Amino acid sequence: MVTRLTFSSGKNELGDDAKATLDALATRLLGSEERVRLAAFSGQAGDTSSATHRLSLARALSIRTYLVNKGVPITRVDVLAFGASTDGND
Repeated sequence: MVTRLTFSSGKNELGDDAKATLDALATRLLGSEERVRLAAFSGQAGDTSSATHRLSLARALSIRTYLVNKGVPITRVDVLAFGASTDGND
């Protein structure tokens, strides 16, 4: 299952739409033994700055924290931060 959450430019706060999606994901994870892998991106394609990488990491950690606060064990949420997107979307 692939789900894409969007963030406001330069931000890592979760919006209401993202929270609704994550609530459904948390329910699914709590009812199974599945793991989830969070792959986070930020910035324009080709941007290799450390700020871009930090923002993508902050976004992934925001999602992980939200899921953990819903009761999902932290050991079942993997985080990958890639920095710049591959399609130019922030």
